[in-house]
Amino acid sequence: RSTLFPYTTLFRSLFIERRRQMADAVRRIVAADGMEKVTFAHTAQEAGVSVGLVGYYFSGKDELLLFTFQRIRERTRERVARAMDREGTVRDQLRNCLLEFLPLDAERGTELRVYLAFCGRAVDSARLRDVQIAVHYEVRAHLAEAIEAAQLSEEIGGHVDPDAEATALWAFVDGLALHSYTAPESLPPAAAITTLDTYLDRLFRT
Repeated sequence: RSTLFPYTTLFRSLFIERRRQMADAVRRIVAADGMEKVTFAHTAQEAGVSVGLVGYYFSGKDELLLFTFQRIRERTRERVARAMDREGTVRDQLRNCLLEFLPLDAERGTELRVYLAFCGRAVDSARLRDVQIAVHYEVRAHLAEAIEAAQLSEEIGGHVDPDAEATALWAFVDGLALHSYTAPESLPPAAAITTLDTYLDRLFRT
């Protein structure tokens, strides 16, 4: 058993990495051509592998899309964590975090396009909807923690309910991202940032 353990670990690591490779290919397909263009054949071509290999790692399109949505969640979590690592006040860190959800450049715009495509499909898919709901819960929990930290540092008044404020803040940012993406001519990046700052100014004056 101890002799096989390193090989088992290596196999698991390679298995996960290969699935991520294919999920990233799906993400690129959705970003360029939309959800309806995702097939095993297109995924194989984009990932540079055989169709049979895609079928080996995923039992069907639904499983492929589910893993891809989970991968998108993972990538977003990593990006937000990097933003939160920057020095500054709690407000600065919270602002950095929330800016990652807005389509302020090509990369974030593409990430949002793909996320919205999956959210649209989640309307008719319970498994995808579970991932979407988990994202909302996770983000709101982190926002509540940040608000509690701001209360400890006296950046936000103690009378503010962290959970309620986190829910309101996330709903605001989620809507802001959607409006900025769908109508960039009326809400360009600079205006979206100003709108977010106005909200945070009110929150951190309470």
